[in-house]
Amino acid sequence: LCIVMELMRGSLADLFYGKLSKGVEKMLTPQRQLSVLRGVTSGMLFLHAHSVIHRDLKSANVLFDKQLRIKLCDFAFSKFKLAAAAQTTAAFESSVGTPAWMAPEVLRGDEYTLRADVYSL
Repeated sequence: LCIVMELMRGSLADLFYGKLSKGVEKMLTPQRQLSVLRGVTSGMLFLHAHSVIHRDLKSANVLFDKQLRIKLCDFAFSKFKLAAAAQTTAAFESSVGTPAWMAPEVLRGDEYTLRADVYSL
């Protein structure tokens, strides 16, 4: 059994912490930084439009290819919103994700909302 996936150049965390080959940082001109931001927000909008809360959005889960096209990954903690009546809220049994990227309300143990993903962004 195997999974075949698209080859990505690295994650934003790799880029931020200098784990990629020299010169990659130079690719991130202000215009390309804006393109990366658009890619991440487009991915979030797609997930939220399909009633999915990522719950672990962080730079390590934002991958890019040679053209700096963005792909979100690691949906292990993702959940569908539970009730149709609760358009922006979903209650979950425990807080999950990476604390440094979590919204304050999630750290307090309050309900997850789509806004928690926006905070992580």
